[in-house]
Amino acid sequence: IPTHYTFSGEIDGWGSRASLWVMPIIGVVTDLSLWIVGFFPQSWNTGTTVTPWNRVRVFRLTRDLMADLRLGMAGIWAVVTLFTVHAADGFPGWLLTVVLLAATVLPLLRYFLRLWRKR
Repeated sequence: IPTHYTFSGEIDGWGSRASLWVMPIIGVVTDLSLWIVGFFPQSWNTGTTVTPWNRVRVFRLTRDLMADLRLGMAGIWAVVTLFTVHAADGFPGWLLTVVLLAATVLPLLRYFLRLWRKR
């Protein structure tokens, strides 16, 4: 079973059938970690000074960022699992790169644009 890919989508690592469970397990652990971090907004680096006047808005925006990142991570793990299962079918290599970039960059752009706009 393929376990690692280059950026062009070529397989460069192989593993046993049990390795199919690695990606879903990593996805669940990642999602649970982001979910738990969401309960501690005081520990977040928000990108702006948190004052008593903007506290609710900044924490709401940051909570939305965490939700967007959780959704993006779920998309990444789903595409990686699809890649692994359908590697022999010639899944397009560019799709993984696009999903990786979109799932990490778009939530951050949305957060910082919303934070900057509401100053």
